[in-house]
Amino acid sequence: MMKFEELANEIILELFELLDTVTLIHAFSGLNFRLNQLIFSRIRTYHLDLRSISKNDFNLICYQYLPTIIDRITLLRISHDDETPYILYGTYLHVFHIRQFNHLQSLSLYSIEEASTIDQIILELHQLPYLTHLNIIQCNLERKCDRKIVALNEIWSLKKVTHCNFDHCHGLSIQLAQISVISQTIEYLSIDTSDHFRNLTQLIHYTPNLQRFNWNLIYSSSNQPPLITMSSIVSLKLRYNGTNDWLKNILQHMPNLYDLKLDLINIYLNGYEWENLFVLNLPNIKIFQFRMHLKFSKINLEQQINEILNSFQSSFWLEEHQWFVRCEWNSSNSGIIYTLPYAFNYMFYLNQHSSKSTCRNEQDYWSYNNIRKFEYINSNNMFINDFDNFPIRLTNLHELDIALPIGNYFWSIISSWNQLISLNISINGNENNVYFQLQKFLDQTPHLYSLKFSNWNDLNMILFQKLKSKSIRRLHFTELRITCRQYFERNECSALINSALGKQCEVLIIPIANEILAVDIAENMIKLRSLIIKCQGNRSSRFKFSSRNDLFVQWK
Repeated sequence: MMKFEELANEIILELFELLDTVTLIHAFSGLNFRLNQLIFSRIRTYHLDLRSISKNDFNLICYQYLPTIIDRITLLRISHDDETPYILYGTYLHVFHIRQFNHLQSLSLYSIEEASTIDQIILELHQLPYLTHLNIIQCNLERKCDRKIVALNEIWSLKKVTHCNFDHCHGLSIQLAQISVISQTIEYLSIDTSDHFRNLTQLIHYTPNLQRFNWNLIYSSSNQPPLITMSSIVSLKLRYNGTNDWLKNILQHMPNLYDLKLDLINIYLNGYEWENLFVLNLPNIKIFQFRMHLKFSKINLEQQINEILNSFQSSFWLEEHQWFVRCEWNSSNSGIIYTLPYAFNYMFYLNQHSSKSTCRNEQDYWSYNNIRKFEYINSNNMFINDFDNFPIRLTNLHELDIALPIGNYFWSIISSWNQLISLNISINGNENNVYFQLQKFLDQTPHLYSLKFSNWNDLNMILFQKLKSKSIRRLHFTELRITCRQYFERNECSALINSALGKQCEVLIIPIANEILAVDIAENMIKLRSLIIKCQGNRSSRFKFSSRNDLFVQWK
């Protein structure tokens, strides 16, 4: 059997390129002179991901290794969430600045709340000559009136940036209204934050070369500016809550659309209406994906469904474009219609669904490969197979929200558990079967990182102590029902501390009855690097332990 050290340098370098920089250095640096030479002399580019990194590893990377590779880092991700709450306000600004990454091509910022910090970073972007991709995710872009910086003006004035992504950023709508700089380079723009229609004309005017646009739009009927023709846009992904007429108006002003994806709320257009819109206004459409929510009357349900599906069965749909749709509905007369294959990353499933499609074969398109988050609630009977008439298969699931216990039929709908990293559990009762099923989840998910209990008050801590998982590093306890006890007492904290999951936990979010319990948790859960606490009385402060340099504790 060949040993790793016997592999040729070229093969080892190819393997190294599959790893992010933190994992690479942590696993292979310092083992021998040859590997060190390959890591620090032969690798041409590095991807540095500082999310979910401990403070000790962060200090090791930044003080010991970063100076030698900083000019070869092409991708950088920085986060200030509860996984890494110490990075920006602890060591980061004293170790390096963004401007020092002089070959950076892609930068992602996560969960930065301090306006001065994000403003400083944005101003330094002008000194990065190769930066083309910028992602700002769950950051605070709201500014006080006395601050002179308009963040989006700084970004729009960057000379090389072609791709911008803003995801759930507070204050973004105000920033969009203040843009006064034309970007000649931005071609891809994603705004996954609810925004008002009035900013569209402003945005298009100052982004004249925009080709691919992803937007979450809320329509308001008052004071809407006239639209301008958006001829440069060839791809549109739109989540829209508004009126049919304004949706049609938007699309009619994008005559060169080639790729259209729509997630529509409170809007329904039948197949004939879509066909008419495309033929008259959007002749270049080749890719069309949609999801529309429906509400049926209780009378003649089958007739209603057949009328809807018939409108999507003309030669335009089935022959010219080969676009197929599926309609599904449940016992509460709520439904949804969407194109196949299912194009969205989230699905909520309540009780039994029935379905019917325009496919020639009803067995087609049951692998829902795009779904990354699936939320399932069975409010009827766990022994009734909710999926008899809806034989879905999930192959790429990353997050699962589910109430236990469940029927054995559920296990058949998930084809692969390897991608699941987050599990949110609601427990109904203390039966041993619940914990058997939960352990079955843990046994089948080798990469599960986060386990959340949405109603921990029903959690049997004696049985919880028996749960085992090699991969879980994050525990989150919350109680959504105000009628239940909201805080962990001493005996429950003790059970958590002595459990197998507690001993390996690195990030803990927990409500506790008093401050003394925080000390017990911090002193005994030795793997913790981040402890976020809600204390009875809702006192807000920060609490640090002198004996644990690698632990950050925050009161919420």
